[in-house]
Amino acid sequence: MEAAAEVASTHLGLKGKALDDFVNTHGNKCFDTVDQLNEGFVDIQKGPIFMRYLLDEPEVSNGL
Repeated sequence: MEAAAEVASTHLGLKGKALDDFVNTHGNKCFDTVDQLNEGFVDIQKGPIFMRYLLDEPEVSNGL
């Protein structure tokens, strides 16, 4: 979730409570979607997929 917070801060410009709320709601949802086998982690190969799904904006995620 720390990586998700950094990406959301950089690409969406979120800070403070707005950033925390975004990561807590969208981050957990995205994590559950990417971690389909319930392994409890996102493999490094699935990292970009997680981040693109997190941002959910094609214009923003093009830079990932």
